[in-house]
Amino acid sequence: MVLGVLTGLRVTFCAFDPFPNHKGSGTRIAREVSALARAGADIELLTLAGEGELPLPGGVAHRPLRLREDNYLARALAFRRAVAERLRAHRPDWVHVRGPFEGRAALDVGLPLLFELNGLPSVELRYHHPQVGTDRSFLQRLVEFEREVLRGAKVWLTQSHATARFMRRVAQCSRAAEVIPNGADPAPERPAKLGSAPVRLVYAGALSPWQGLGALLPALRDLEPDPRWTLELVGGGRRAWRTDLHRRIRALGLKDRVVLHGAKSRAEVGALLLGADVALCPLRRDLRNRVQGCSPIKLFEYGAAGAAIVASDLPCLREIFEPHEAAWSLPKRRLLRETLAQLLNEPERRDALGAAARQAVLRRHQWRHREEALIAFYDREVVGFPSPSGAPKVSVRTSA
Repeated sequence: MVLGVLTGLRVTFCAFDPFPNHKGSGTRIAREVSALARAGADIELLTLAGEGELPLPGGVAHRPLRLREDNYLARALAFRRAVAERLRAHRPDWVHVRGPFEGRAALDVGLPLLFELNGLPSVELRYHHPQVGTDRSFLQRLVEFEREVLRGAKVWLTQSHATARFMRRVAQCSRAAEVIPNGADPAPERPAKLGSAPVRLVYAGALSPWQGLGALLPALRDLEPDPRWTLELVGGGRRAWRTDLHRRIRALGLKDRVVLHGAKSRAEVGALLLGADVALCPLRRDLRNRVQGCSPIKLFEYGAAGAAIVASDLPCLREIFEPHEAAWSLPKRRLLRETLAQLLNEPERRDALGAAARQAVLRRHQWRHREEALIAFYDREVVGFPSPSGAPKVSVRTSA
């Protein structure tokens, strides 16, 4: 990383997310603002209030916004108003946003906008609030609002090429987007495994329905007579999701095979993955995953830990690992069962897949690679762009 390349640049980074949090959004936000600050930028971070505190480097001022509104739309509009008020007072050189509501605030104030897309409300609300999906008039107005903000942004950033295609589709234009996926830090070497120990299957991530656990559990039930496996589910989510998973596990007769943990820190997840033989990412093939796209942090962490990966055959996931670096399966019960059965019976293949995935992360998927790409993107697209006062930004470069 070139130190000082962003010196003199004042950026307000806005995210309609609770921060800190144990989800992928919390990890990515922390990595991005920390990298920008280390490169010399002055970062003001505006988010919803999260749980606890996360140490951030000098140069990052976190201002959590505590909003009282319970309704999603009312809270989003309140966040937009609060962001706009702060932007008028602070007048940064650029505004980096993760959503359309804070993006609209930047445009209303007349500041240069960098739009980073991970997920749009017009898609996400269908999953978190299914009743919204039946209101076509509301969804259409929401898509038009998102399109307006996307078109108003100076530059685009996203997490996968699938998501970049989705951005162009929503915005109805052919603009290029910078693609910077998520990543992982290198993990320690895996401990030696006893030959008689059962095969440990692990899923680490949100316990939401669109993650594909509803297809995974029946596929595992078909493997149940085989005594050589256990499954650990690690993640948080709504109480209703956990209740439904408990019910499914009992109904399928898997309560002696499956352990359901709560949410854990990234360090705790990393330690758990070092003992996993097979790590699972059975995403559903739906609008959210297949069309909007994603870049699951768990997939990179699986690889960093050297676990054999079984992942859904989706365009956004195929971008991450080559065919020999993961086992691909359509997220359907029979196909999942066949893929898992093969890995249970072929320890050499498990070891080969895990080693290949680990090498892929070390070569091209470390967080330091992502941070370097983000700084290079800012240097190319943001530094030197006219500031609100009309004067170009000047950066001072020093060698690393």
